Amino acid sequence: MSQFLLHCGQLLNSIRQRRNLSINDIRGDATQPTVTNFEHGHSDIGLTNFHTLLTNMYMSTDEFFVLADPGSDLLSRFARTLRHASNHDDLAGLAALREEVITAYPGSRKDGPKDMLLLSIQGMAGFIKDHAFMFSEIDASRLQLFLNHGQTWYYLEYTIFAVTAPFLPTPIMVQLADAMLASFHTTHIPDYDVAVMGTLFNMCFALLARGDKTQAVKLLQRTQQGVPKTRDPFTASRIYLLTQAFTYLGNHSPEALHHIKMIEDSWALFDPQMRESDMQWLSQLGIKL
Repeated sequence: MSQFLLHCGQLLNSIRQRRNLSINDIRGDATQPTVTNFEHGHSDIGLTNFHTLLTNMYMSTDEFFVLADPGSDLLSRFARTLRHASNHDDLAGLAALREEVITAYPGSRKDGPKDMLLLSIQGMAGFIKDHAFMFSEIDASRLQLFLNHGQTWYYLEYTIFAVTAPFLPTPIMVQLADAMLASFHTTHIPDYDVAVMGTLFNMCFALLARGDKTQAVKLLQRTQQGVPKTRDPFTASRIYLLTQAFTYLGNHSPEALHHIKMIEDSWALFDPQMRESDMQWLSQLGIKL
């Protein structure tokens, strides 16, 4: 009996009891012993029956699995570790993450997801050592082939591209941005909003750092036109911050600088790590608060 199965069963039972529902109220086509055994961690349950149980308890699968396995999924920790490493030049943390990916997660196929996660770590480590780091032509082609393998992107693809985009040649970066936005407009869930905005944000910064303001402006314009389908406030704030940064870089507008400062003062209260990250890239662009 796995600890995860036991925890899922206990969680299901606690939610059912909290809502004063009997097993017969929620079981659908499953038998009562099937649900009882699942709640006590004695046996697994089929996907269709499990979905029925959650639906009849007024709960989404997203909410249940966040509660059942909080903070332990690879991609969430992967993104957090990389952001921390970028802000604090934490090569040791990257090395530990690399070992975890190698030992704990499946994937033997060459240039598959596991290889791309390792390549992402390699890129961030290269950037920490040298802020002018770029992927080799071979590694850039590997990433492009992986991300172009199918038309639909999921959270893994968005995560890998968010990390690696700043280290790709501009033509490859722009082509993959097109592919990413095409998928985003076709297959969209709210979880993708922040991932896509973070990726576009990283790309705009990389283009500005390279002095390619023309491509950066084009990308921001596409972002303003294409991403506002979401009402996510974080996404909206990222777009607005980029817009103000472009305005300030164009004419050193005091008003734009004031707006940037207001946003960063807010982050200082609600998410100091986000403010720390913003301050680093703003400083690299020559925007001092």
